[in-house]
Amino acid sequence: MGKFYASWAALCLLGGTAAGAQATDPFAARVADVRAQIMVDPRAALAQTDALRAEAHRPDGTPATRTARAASADWLRAEALIALNRPQDALRLLATTLPRVAASGGQPKLQAELTMARAGAARMLGRVQESLRDNQAAFRLFGLAGDKRGQAVALQNIGTIYYDARDYPNALRYGRQSIERYSGDRLLLLAARNNLGNAYLDWGRHREAEAEYQRALDAARKLGSPVLTVRILQNLARAQAEAGHLDAADATLATAFRIAARGAAGRWRPARDGGGAGGAVKRDRIDQATRHIDRALAAAGATQAALPLRDFHHAAYEIYRRSGRPEEALTQLEAFKRLDDEARSLAASTSAALMGARFDFANQNLRIAELRAGQAERDATIARADIRFRNALMTGLLSAAALVSLLLAIGFVSIRRSRNQVRAANATLTETNVALEKALAAKTEFFATTSHEIRTPLNGILGMTQVILADRQLDPTLRRRIELLHGSGETMRALVDDILDMAKIETGELRVHPAEMDLRRLLEETAQVWTGQAETKRIAIQLDLGDVPARIVADEVRLRQIVFNLISNAVKFTDRGHVRLSAAVDGEGEEETLRIAVEDTGLGIPAERLDDIFDSFAQVDGGTARRHGGTGLGLAICRNLARAMGGDVTATSILGTGSTFTLAIPLVRGAVAAGPGQRPAVERLADAEMLVVDSNPLAQGVLRAMLGGQTAGLSFVADLDAAVHHLETQGADHVLADGVALGLDPDAARSLAEAARAVGARMTLLWPAPSAADRDALTTRGVVHLLAMPIPACVLVPALRMLYESPVAGRGMAA
Repeated sequence: MGKFYASWAALCLLGGTAAGAQATDPFAARVADVRAQIMVDPRAALAQTDALRAEAHRPDGTPATRTARAASADWLRAEALIALNRPQDALRLLATTLPRVAASGGQPKLQAELTMARAGAARMLGRVQESLRDNQAAFRLFGLAGDKRGQAVALQNIGTIYYDARDYPNALRYGRQSIERYSGDRLLLLAARNNLGNAYLDWGRHREAEAEYQRALDAARKLGSPVLTVRILQNLARAQAEAGHLDAADATLATAFRIAARGAAGRWRPARDGGGAGGAVKRDRIDQATRHIDRALAAAGATQAALPLRDFHHAAYEIYRRSGRPEEALTQLEAFKRLDDEARSLAASTSAALMGARFDFANQNLRIAELRAGQAERDATIARADIRFRNALMTGLLSAAALVSLLLAIGFVSIRRSRNQVRAANATLTETNVALEKALAAKTEFFATTSHEIRTPLNGILGMTQVILADRQLDPTLRRRIELLHGSGETMRALVDDILDMAKIETGELRVHPAEMDLRRLLEETAQVWTGQAETKRIAIQLDLGDVPARIVADEVRLRQIVFNLISNAVKFTDRGHVRLSAAVDGEGEEETLRIAVEDTGLGIPAERLDDIFDSFAQVDGGTARRHGGTGLGLAICRNLARAMGGDVTATSILGTGSTFTLAIPLVRGAVAAGPGQRPAVERLADAEMLVVDSNPLAQGVLRAMLGGQTAGLSFVADLDAAVHHLETQGADHVLADGVALGLDPDAARSLAEAARAVGARMTLLWPAPSAADRDALTTRGVVHLLAMPIPACVLVPALRMLYESPVAGRGMAA
């Protein structure tokens, strides 16, 4: 009585060990110990997996080895959770471990074991299609690993699913295929023989069932496992009793009694007593049957019996009915009915999942009719027995049966109604999600379109204000007003640029364009841009580039944007102390990471707000926003740009002490040698070939007189296109450009700066009376060395020499 058709696949998979690995690898030995513990005491094994996970993360070994060890620990933890009937917890753990192992590659066997564990958890939750799919995937993965034993376990799992659906021919077919695939493991062979016996027994083929159970019993005895021996003996005794071999069944149960009386097999005593009760009933030994069934139910707990104990409740009902205990008989009948309904429901749902369709209404009516027919037959049996006792008892039992039928009908209707309500709610939720996605898309498109439309007239306004400010005869009062207007326009353009970036991020249109670039020069330029503002606030800009490579492959524009924003925030929120820009390389080979850190001694950020500051429009508090300005988009854009480049931006802070923002991206080193078109570095202005961009012939003559004896050579061009062509064909060491010749256009200045950078040239830009907004607009576009016009020779020449003498603004600061 009671077949104990349990999770034999997990048992078999956990039972396999690698003796050689145990002898040489202590971690493998620990894994084997936990495997064995799951079979005996899964709760204790679960506790041991915590220590195993900690041991897996030890620094010894390669990263691949640590990943494999951690995944092995997670697999054993999932198996322990499944054994403790916690499939949801197991699925959550596997949802993070499986993708990590699959991404690492080269671990098909470990991936197969994790996939099979997920299949077992899905089967416990009734998700049969997922379980079948995962078992098939595990079979293929074991094949890639050349592990026939693992393939045999996967075949047994698939046969188990067909067994749940009561498709016994297919269950037997997969069981035989499992044995044909691999029969060199006694534990695996025991599981296969036991499963074949279960299928034969439920199919009513008792002789074949006895034969398979005998083979399984031989395997259990060779393994020396009392627990497994008792379990197989229970199944064998039931098969013998069903076949009418009562003496043989009694002898088998007696053997099980002796083994279960000691050691770990003692926890199967309830099953032993249940089997004894069944045999006693068949021999009409009601007193003996009553003693057995009382002990079995007291140990197992009648109200918490699992599905394999439903036959115990049926036997208890028969025993209590015949011994004159009608109330207890009714309780056991209700428990049997509940478990029998669960078994039928499991079989029906599994079969439906395998066929890929739901039951239609006609099939449900047929099932209800079968349930009513079975209930009527049981009621008739109860009625015939009650006639032998007394008519009053018969009336009570019939009334109780009618009440059970009514409750079942009410429960069925309630479940059906709840299912329909869930479907309706899901449909409504789907419609709402679609509408929300459309609204978000419309909002993003609106922002992008509006930003573009605003930028066109705004550029016209800024251009006109620059033209007006270029007039040296402009009234001072009017100039201040125009400068205020121009500064507000630049602020608005920066906001529009941020909105455009956010729109690109939300629509997935943000693209990075990696190319070889000069990392050291970019960092030095960015530090130099903020040196003036930092000196105004009496704070120091510190630069520590360590041993970072000079040239890397990355998106220079986006990298400059990130570093510029981080230093801008640091200077903005620091009133004393320093701002430190540092760079370093972590890792080796293909796993190298470039880390750029911006550290300040400013206000600091509360720990609970460190994650919030990366949200769009988020700032620490409103007072800070009013004092320092800003929209709260900068850090959000930085993080999204960093992630688009394959990295991330993180923050640490101590309130009142300062903050550190760190950009980490994968490092791809560029060529060490100078590229085509670059000139050898010069260290003095006197050795530099200078290109002058000025459209005024008179101004060209003045500059020729001022600089003729200060440089190694002078060349003159009138506009941006001629300057770019000259740099591409002849090169230069230094570019001196008049902003008027560039149309007072910051974007034109950026184009010239990029052309100068491409050939390794420094650049100085002359701009008529630049305002603070002009300086911000030009520095964000890569212009580092900016001089105000008009400027006399006694100021211009020393300013040019400063580019060669400053330790920060050296050749790497060429814009």
